[in-house]
Amino acid sequence: MLDTTHDPIADFMNSLAADVMQFAASLTLPRFLERQRELDTLDAFPQLVSRAKRIGFTVTQVVYRGYTSELQAMHDDAIQRRTHSLLEQETEEQARISK
Repeated sequence: MLDTTHDPIADFMNSLAADVMQFAASLTLPRFLERQRELDTLDAFPQLVSRAKRIGFTVTQVVYRGYTSELQAMHDDAIQRRTHSLLEQETEEQARISK
């Protein structure tokens, strides 16, 4: 095991992070929310499974616990900013039209 890695935990964390980034990178938030249950399957973590096997481990299960309240707060903030921006644009457009 330690012949192939000096830090198996770091290997797991890096592989896991890479798989999650690969999964989510091309998705919008609504699409991610639709597909997030896929993160409960090993199919979503090919790099983790592969790396674990190379260093002498077997990953048999993953559990996705949802996204954090911080991510939800970021999402809520983005919605507020977008809504505010759209309202400003509409107000400016209406002011321009009424002149």
